[in-house]
Amino acid sequence: MKVTTTTVGDRGERTYDRTRVIGKDQKLQDREGDQFTTNVKWEGNTPVFKTVEKEHDSVLTSKEVWTLSGDGKTLTKNIHRSGPRGDSEEQYVLEKQ
Repeated sequence: MKVTTTTVGDRGERTYDRTRVIGKDQKLQDREGDQFTTNVKWEGNTPVFKTVEKEHDSVLTSKEVWTLSGDGKTLTKNIHRSGPRGDSEEQYVLEKQ
């Protein structure tokens, strides 16, 4: 699965790609040495992204569930995060332009 994200901010427009292999753990390490393991699986028609981040002495987990509207114009991303500071929930609603 290839995901292309474009953001617009103070530094202008930035676009980056992420490619995920469904059902396979993918491991990455950032510049600070944090290690990320992500796995994407389909639950029915819904892709579910599970990520474990090992950052120094702590472990952070996230579960991201994407739902596409029937007309294909709205993508809703629900994200649950857990870590040393507790749990949090976020929701992003993205509308096709």
